[in-house]
Amino acid sequence: MLCDIQLLFENLKPFFQPTETRFLAKHYPTVFAKIQVKLQGFFLFLTEYLDMSVTGPRQDPVVLTPRLLLLLVSVSLYLENKGLPHVMGQMQDLVNHVRIAIDTASGGKKDALDELNIISFNAPDLAKRFRDSAHKVMGRYVQLQGGVVSNMLRKGVEVQASWLKMAEPRGVRPVVEIVVDEVTKMGREVEVVLGQAASLASSGAMSSSSGTAQSQRAHGRTTSTTAGTTSDLRRTNNLFDKREQVFAPPPDFTPASLMAAIIKIGLKTLYECIRLRTFGRNGYQQVQVDVYFLRGALAKVLGARAGQVGALLEECENSCAERCLEPTPMDTTVIAKLCEPKLEKKAQDV
Repeated sequence: MLCDIQLLFENLKPFFQPTETRFLAKHYPTVFAKIQVKLQGFFLFLTEYLDMSVTGPRQDPVVLTPRLLLLLVSVSLYLENKGLPHVMGQMQDLVNHVRIAIDTASGGKKDALDELNIISFNAPDLAKRFRDSAHKVMGRYVQLQGGVVSNMLRKGVEVQASWLKMAEPRGVRPVVEIVVDEVTKMGREVEVVLGQAASLASSGAMSSSSGTAQSQRAHGRTTSTTAGTTSDLRRTNNLFDKREQVFAPPPDFTPASLMAAIIKIGLKTLYECIRLRTFGRNGYQQVQVDVYFLRGALAKVLGARAGQVGALLEECENSCAERCLEPTPMDTTVIAKLCEPKLEKKAQDV
C-alpha cells in the first residue's frame, strides 16, 4: 500500500521536469489538493473500517479471529508510526521537486517560490485516529481472549462435583495446567504478532491512558489508607476499587500489558465462582495448591507485570478461606513440593 503511494509520487515527477512538458506545473495547487484529499480519504476509510470491525453488528460475515485482531492492531500502529511519516516524506519530496521546477521556469523569482505552501495533510489527526482504532481493536481482543480464559476457569470450578468431600490434594488439577498452557500460547502469539509494532508505539504511549492509570493508583492508595482500620471494610473497598481496573483496557500496547489484562478477566471469574461454592478442608487446600501454581506460572508469562495479578490470586485464596467450613491451610513447604516440579517442567518447555 505504501509502495503504491510512493509509486504515485514518482510517476508524477516527470510532468514537472523543466526539460519536459510542464503542463501540470501551472496547476500544481489543484494537483496537490486532489492528492491530499484522496490520501486523507483513504486513511480515514481505514480508521473507520477498523472501528466498525469491532463495534459493528456481530452478524458480520467477516469472522474476527484473535490473530486477525492482533494483525489489525499491528497494522494500525505501523501506519501511525511509520506509514504516515513515510507518506509525508514522499509528499514533501514531490513538493521540493516542483519547487525546483518552478524556480527554473520563473528564473528564480521569489514570489513564485513563496506561493508554494500548499501541504495541508493533517497527519497528527490521522495518527491519533489510528492509535484510537488500535486501542479499540486491542480492547476487543482482550475481551475475546479473556472470555476464553474465564470459561476454562469457570468450568474448572463447576466440574468438581463437591468441594466439601474432596480427597487430600496430591498436586495441581489438570484443568489449571491446561489454563496455563493456553495462556502461554496466547503470550507467544502476542509476542510474535505484536512485538515489533508495540516497540514502535512505546515512544508514543497515550498520555490519557497513563493519566487514568495514575489516578486509579492514587485512588487505590487513598482507599487503602482510609480503610486500614477495619479488615472487612478494606476487603469491601478492594472489591469495588479493582472492579474498574480489572475490566479497564490495557494502558499500552506491550505484550505483557495485553496478557495481564486478559489474565485479570479470567481471575476475576475464578474469584466470583469461588464465592458461590462451599469448601471443605481438602477443597480449600486444593485451591491453595492451584493458586500457588498459577502465581508461579503466570509470573513467567507476565514478567515485571506479574504483580498486577497477584492481588487477584490472593483474593481468590482469601475468598475460599471465608467459604470454607474448616479453613486449615496447608503448609507452604508441602505446597511448594507439589508445585515446583511442574513449574520447572513448564519453564523448560518454554
